[in-house]
Amino acid sequence: MEKLSRILRNIYTAIFLLMVGILAVMSAFRSAYFDADRDIETPMYKWDKPLLVIGFYLVVLYVTARIGRLLNSKKARKACIAAILFSLLLSLGFLFTLQSKPYMDCSALVELATAFNKGDFSALNSPARNTYLYIYPFQIGYIAYLQILFRIFGEGNYFAVQVINAFFAAWMVWSLIKIAGELFASQERTGAEKTETEKDQIQFMTAILLIFCLPLFINITFVYGDVPGWSLAAAAFYCLLHWAGNHNQYHFLVIATILFACGYLLKTNIAVFIVAAVIIIILESLRNKMWKPLLFAALCAVLPILVSAGVRNAYAKAAGIEEFPSGTPATCWIAMGMIEDETFENGWYSAYNIHTFEESGYDTKIADQMAKEVIRERISLFSHHPRYTAKFYLRKFISAWNDPEYDSQIKMCWGTRRNEYINPLARWLIWGAGAEILYWVMNLLHFVIFASCMAELVRTLKKKDDLSRMISYLILTTFGGMLFHLLWETQARYMIGYYCMLFPAAGAGIIHLSAKLRLIWEDKAGKRLANANLRS
Repeated sequence: MEKLSRILRNIYTAIFLLMVGILAVMSAFRSAYFDADRDIETPMYKWDKPLLVIGFYLVVLYVTARIGRLLNSKKARKACIAAILFSLLLSLGFLFTLQSKPYMDCSALVELATAFNKGDFSALNSPARNTYLYIYPFQIGYIAYLQILFRIFGEGNYFAVQVINAFFAAWMVWSLIKIAGELFASQERTGAEKTETEKDQIQFMTAILLIFCLPLFINITFVYGDVPGWSLAAAAFYCLLHWAGNHNQYHFLVIATILFACGYLLKTNIAVFIVAAVIIIILESLRNKMWKPLLFAALCAVLPILVSAGVRNAYAKAAGIEEFPSGTPATCWIAMGMIEDETFENGWYSAYNIHTFEESGYDTKIADQMAKEVIRERISLFSHHPRYTAKFYLRKFISAWNDPEYDSQIKMCWGTRRNEYINPLARWLIWGAGAEILYWVMNLLHFVIFASCMAELVRTLKKKDDLSRMISYLILTTFGGMLFHLLWETQARYMIGYYCMLFPAAGAGIIHLSAKLRLIWEDKAGKRLANANLRS
């Protein structure tokens, strides 16, 4: 059973290595970006400076190799605490500087939460059926969350929501640092040598990388379920990995299941994390011939759906309707992800779902049939033109993942458009030299993350230790996100949560590469010393 589990892990790790390798190469030579003044999210591309990008990475490895052995548990702990506090302060700094207001979907969500708190449920019981919630009923969980916050901090107080987002971002940084430490939990329990030092180094490196994760910190101004949903999912994944290292602590599985259910209410896309969690529990059950965890796998899969259904039923009852709206069918998002559009990038959000739902008279079944017809047509085209299919999906994949700022800078612009006054610092960050500085910080980090993950994935496939097993579990979330958004519609912003999950693996990759570099130096130094002794 353990052999079967390892074979399955190696298969998806090898596929993921290929995908990350493509992104690492693309990130070094060509990157996507967005024009902040445009009204639609259409990525554009520009040639990078590969010598600068690769040279910077080599400097990172050199510095890490020189200072790596100076680290100890106390220094690593201080660095981790500093990274968490810095991420909070930086997020709040962006918030106070930009003073972003809700726009587009964010405005609709704030208005709906305010209306529901006043007892106005016309968005659910309107006979016209053309309201926001009839189109996007999955947002009801986040609206419920906003209602609670508005009752505490005042109706329509979106600023309080943004501040809480900043704390969620800091919590996510904490969870990722804890995950970096948990990668070595199994080795520590089996008494592996030098594990403690290596663990400190990787936690330290993960913390350093995370303080430059600007897409996460900028995104806290976005009044949406992204940041709290990702944060809950990351915390749940830490609990899951902790259980994978110590199978007696089932209460961590219970906590993970609850966190996943809460996160799913706020951000339904974390279903990818939930599927990854179920797969990991199954693989651990096979590996250790345990059947009890399979009950938790079932609970982890079912509880988010049950909680979501309960919330929908409660709102249907409050609105006086028999059934909560089913909204735009999932097939519309799948069809949208297969469409080539002159205005939008391949498979990107193009409002196809809204137009189709309108044309169907807001009838879910009719819209489903219309979307299925498009899907059949595209499948027929893809099957008869394999080269076109490969180019279509390669472009879709790269366009979503090769934007180092992950749609964050254009969001800075959109969030300030309604401001009567934009302070000089905000202008500098959005349109001035600050925008270029932010982009290059994110661009350099982008290559560092993918290149380091490549190195760690190669090690994972070669080794059979517990660290490799835990790394293979960690990358399953991002691998799932890549596959999901090849099937579903996509946008660069969707990838931030999956991208963040790579940071612990990247931290491990940098530490292991720099350790090899240090061994080479020591070996050469030893040979020079031996030759000198011989000559003397």
